[in-house]
Amino acid sequence: MIFYDEYDKFLGADKASLEFFNCRDIYDFDEKIGDVANLFVKKEGYIYKFENYNWIDFVNYSEEPIKKVLISIDDAIYEAEIKISEIFPIININDSSVIYGIEFKNPTKVKNDDVELGDVSKIETIDEITINSTKELPPVNTKISIDISKNAEAIEVDEELYRDLLSDFVIENAKYIKIAEDSIKKSDYSNIGYVVSVLKSISINLKLDDLIPVLNAIDRDVRNKNYKNIEKFLEIYKKEVDSIEHFIDKNS
Repeated sequence: MIFYDEYDKFLGADKASLEFFNCRDIYDFDEKIGDVANLFVKKEGYIYKFENYNWIDFVNYSEEPIKKVLISIDDAIYEAEIKISEIFPIININDSSVIYGIEFKNPTKVKNDDVELGDVSKIETIDEITINSTKELPPVNTKISIDISKNAEAIEVDEELYRDLLSDFVIENAKYIKIAEDSIKKSDYSNIGYVVSVLKSISINLKLDDLIPVLNAIDRDVRNKNYKNIEKFLEIYKKEVDSIEHFIDKNS
């Protein structure tokens, strides 16, 4: 497994991954590779380092059940399934509230002759891919479970107060979402960045880890001035908050 922070900065790797990528240690990996997406072969039907869309977000939120990559390592090319796990550290690393653990499962060496890149200009753009892949938003985990006792203890409040804080968050969240939606209509994306920073701060404080990755996706798109998918991510976020509200109602 390879680890990156929410700002796409390499943090480390396990021994098996270092051996797979023919690196002596993590410093060798960081120097020679850095961003593992630099090794992805650009070919239709596979994840690659998109020009105008973050590949980690695509893996996390595309509705495709299996995402694959072609990885070029030295003189060989491997096909592998890609899986990304979201890890929430107790102590933030590089001010990152979530760590992405990236696995390449079932790597299979393919012949270079089998990888015919052709004219990459004919590959559909990531904007088209994204629209197709998020036409129906990914199903939200309606069975979301919040450990009220654990979270209340973590922020040093009693359970009743924590429940009240969750309810207040849902109410306040609706106000911020309205601001974000109005900002989208006005193309005021800097204001969306402010809204996301507030919501992310509250989510971290309340230990609502499930909300962090999609807020990071919106924040990353704002910072990269990639505005085409913000509205879709906002819809995903709203559904996640709806599932929290459902949990509160069910457990009140």
